[in-house]
Amino acid sequence: MQARLTTFGVVLLVTIGILGVNAFSRANQAVGFGTSTMAGSNEALDRAETELRKAIVAVREAEAAGADRGRLKDLVDRLNLALWMIERGEQLLAQGDVGAAVAQGQLSIDVSARLVLEAGKLRDESTQRTYYGKIFTFAMVPVASLLVTVVAHYGWLWWRRREVESVMRMEIKRVSEFEEEKR
Repeated sequence: MQARLTTFGVVLLVTIGILGVNAFSRANQAVGFGTSTMAGSNEALDRAETELRKAIVAVREAEAAGADRGRLKDLVDRLNLALWMIERGEQLLAQGDVGAAVAQGQLSIDVSARLVLEAGKLRDESTQRTYYGKIFTFAMVPVASLLVTVVAHYGWLWWRRREVESVMRMEIKRVSEFEEEKR
């Protein structure tokens, strides 16, 4: 019988591989292989993960504040870039290239820090836009009420004047018939 890998089987194998690499790298760290260089690179990658978490929270706050979807998409793309850098750093660390792993971690930290700043600015802009929108809405309510009142008042006066004029133009038929009979 021919063995055939399904999509689930491939995903399962990849997950097991990632977990194995992660466990091996943590085991090397615990045993003490290359403690000085491995510890520094792990610190950089751990710090990069912490900064990435901060960036994710900042982007979520900007989204909750009602930020523009196009700008949010740009931020999410850069979040994915920072995540990719961390994963690449872990791969390089597993391969033994500590310097490149630290460099990838530092790049991810820089990207995440910029993301936190930009997401904060975007959140503040969105909050300010929402605030001014509310002020405009509340300011327009009295203006709209006044406008409706004025239009209703002058509309009623116009209608009343029209009705009074139409009543005044009416003739009394009995009187006019009576006067014609007399003649």
